[in-house]
Amino acid sequence: MKKTSILLLPAIFLLNEFLYAQQWAATYNGTANYTDEVKAIGAVYEIIAPKVAGTTLDDGTVAEGKQKIDGGPSVLYDAVALVLASDGAAQLAEDKTAKDFVNDAFAHCKFIGYNEDALVLIHRAGIAEDDMDEGLILLEDKKSAKSFLGVCAQLRLWEREMKTDLDAAGFLAAQMESSA
Repeated sequence: MKKTSILLLPAIFLLNEFLYAQQWAATYNGTANYTDEVKAIGAVYEIIAPKVAGTTLDDGTVAEGKQKIDGGPSVLYDAVALVLASDGAAQLAEDKTAKDFVNDAFAHCKFIGYNEDALVLIHRAGIAEDDMDEGLILLEDKKSAKSFLGVCAQLRLWEREMKTDLDAAGFLAAQMESSA
């Protein structure tokens, strides 16, 4: 089984305790249970925070960061989960590094799980409503979170490449000609 690195954003991507801990707990039945599900499928995850030391969530839980946002670009990960509280999403939507992180993940055809509050960051990162595709997965409950983890085994949504990379069609045509 291939391992998939999953970045959990806010548990995780927090400048000022962005994660709404009650929402996280209700949606995923607690960070520990969600990360246990990630480990159960043989995947690896990292938490990105403003400081590697992590941050304290509003329920008192400490989310230890493995990377900081300006040191852990999305290119390091195979999938991204954006689980944000509305105030945190609004702040991140103004942060260049956070917007680049999300935009790059999309351009690199990665699966992106997100909650409703993360949409402001997604749109400010340059992903318009009509660009939203099946690789962007709304995380509403434990079932959708498991579905997201399952689809991550595909590693990329390669169909998106034709929409995000101007020379993708030419590259594919050249590959077909050289193999003929």
